[in-house]
Amino acid sequence: MKILVILPRIPVPARDGGAIVMLETVRALHQAGHVVDVCAVNTPKHRADPAVMAPLCSAVAAVDVDTSIRPFRMLREFVASRFPASFRIDVQGSYWLTRFASQAMLLRVEAMIQQRGPYDAVLCESLFSACYGEALRLRGSIGPTVPIVLHAHNVESRIQVRLARDPSLSFVERCYRRRLAEQTEAYERHVLSWISAVVTLSAVDAAHFALAGPSTHVVAVAPGVRVRQQVSTVHRRPHTLWFLGSLDWTPNVDGVHWFMRYVWPTIHTQMPDVEVHIAGRSTPNAIAAYHDGIHVIVHGEIEDPTAFRSAYSVGIVPLLSGSGVRIKILEALADHSAIVTTSTGCEGLPLDDGVHALLADEPNAFARACLDLLTDETAQTHLRAAGVALMRSQFSWERSADELNTVLTYLTEPHD
Repeated sequence: MKILVILPRIPVPARDGGAIVMLETVRALHQAGHVVDVCAVNTPKHRADPAVMAPLCSAVAAVDVDTSIRPFRMLREFVASRFPASFRIDVQGSYWLTRFASQAMLLRVEAMIQQRGPYDAVLCESLFSACYGEALRLRGSIGPTVPIVLHAHNVESRIQVRLARDPSLSFVERCYRRRLAEQTEAYERHVLSWISAVVTLSAVDAAHFALAGPSTHVVAVAPGVRVRQQVSTVHRRPHTLWFLGSLDWTPNVDGVHWFMRYVWPTIHTQMPDVEVHIAGRSTPNAIAAYHDGIHVIVHGEIEDPTAFRSAYSVGIVPLLSGSGVRIKILEALADHSAIVTTSTGCEGLPLDDGVHALLADEPNAFARACLDLLTDETAQTHLRAAGVALMRSQFSWERSADELNTVLTYLTEPHD
């Protein structure tokens, strides 16, 4: 099968959940024997040489697109957000999405189709690239029977809805988030009206899309993970917590603030020797300000996630908003980590409280879970073993590619 994959960024290095899903999906489909051509938006935030993708696919092209937040445009599109006229998309979007739409990128995708097509299927990775699939259809650049599939990493509107309810945000920001949520949800519903299929990462997200678009073909395909060999616990520092996540993603930033403001004081009071280690790329000043070098250590971006997770006792994933599957939780479990998270953090994952992780949503309960785990090495050992067993039994990129291939094959076959 010849598959055209449209990416909203170059996912190398793969240091966050979205990048991991995109990179491993391309790699797994290519290794399964398909011709996989990639065309990617190259953003300032994740600027990379597209040649890094060459070993993982059949062909690659990229176009520099400035997706930076522009306050004037952001305010202008608060009222009405539109895709470029050349896309011929006659519905509103949201600034969160339209900043990824570039005529130069669209023309490059069409050039790839002319040079290397025709394709059997088009795979749009995340809602941020769905506009290209629709534009190709509207402009007649691909045949009317070629399936276009949305690989939905999240329900993007749900992220904005949850952020709009965050009491720690200002009134103005909450109002803006509510507007983004309305605009994004409207475009999601529009996508469901023309897309050939939606492939989600979790059954929770699949149920959402199935309800919003009853006639849309929706399938949940769990992502994979690469389970590490036994990770030594000899060098884990006792009474230490760790957080690792992209700190340019608002739900992660809000989660760290929530933990430091409402959870950490209780932990520090009851166990003064506990340390919390925070790492992630693009660390904002507000997070860096928590660093005191003694009890709170902010590392910034780190090179080796496995080494970082293996150095400390208990991982925390204090997410209060977001959607999709937390790839970082899967990665942590594959790295033999014991974690404490929220019900939002483990949404879409088959994690049992007290078996694979400890779950808590209120500050005092989250602090209690951390304290209990920090003082019980046997419980840590049991969680690590159960987490690894779950990853090995239910999550692999080969299995994920197999299931995605089944969806694509079904869509490309004639049906009565």
